[in-house]
Amino acid sequence: MLIRLLIICLFLSCSSESYKWYKGNLDEALSLIQGTDKIILLDFYADGWGGCIRLDAETLSNEEVIQFSNQNLVSLKLTPWEKKEDSDLLDKYNGGPIPLLIFLNNKKEEIDRILGFYPVVEYLDMIKNIYNGNDTYLSLKTKYRQGETDSSTLSKLAIKCSDNREPDFCRDIYTEIINTSNITDEDILFEAELFFASDKLSSGDIKSIIDLLDKYKSTDK
Repeated sequence: MLIRLLIICLFLSCSSESYKWYKGNLDEALSLIQGTDKIILLDFYADGWGGCIRLDAETLSNEEVIQFSNQNLVSLKLTPWEKKEDSDLLDKYNGGPIPLLIFLNNKKEEIDRILGFYPVVEYLDMIKNIYNGNDTYLSLKTKYRQGETDSSTLSKLAIKCSDNREPDFCRDIYTEIINTSNITDEDILFEAELFFASDKLSSGDIKSIIDLLDKYKSTDK
């Protein structure tokens, strides 16, 4: 009986797959994915930070998440508050709050990002869409640059731009939303106006942000 239990335990431990974190740097990871369908995941993390701990414990430990990630991603866990090179990468991609996961293609272009904690089902759906290029930041940006400036594309880009990932590009998006589009969605218009009000606030002009708050004071913004 004891031998049978030992065999079962050994089988279970051997069959359990763990999340594979690549130990090299970004350039080395990029060399690994050349000629493959894999993409890069940069997981910006801090020890002791609740959202990071929860993401690891509840989501990245899931068997289906692990299998999909190990098969399709080369994942790097980065600690920007401990290592300068990781901090430089966070700055390069205009990162801020964590946990932050940024997905890159083999040209170091950002495909999309996930900010904060998500449970397994939502997270798995998100990374599958990112891997398959479904309405990602990069795919929407490509559409826009090819002349697709319909309300749907602009609205989706406005949401993507809410974390200020590429300020110059997002400025173009928000300018078009305010000046030339027929978008009437209050949430989208608020994001556009907030972008410019925040920009002025950083220069010491508080009037625009006060006017914006006054304009939307009757809403849940």
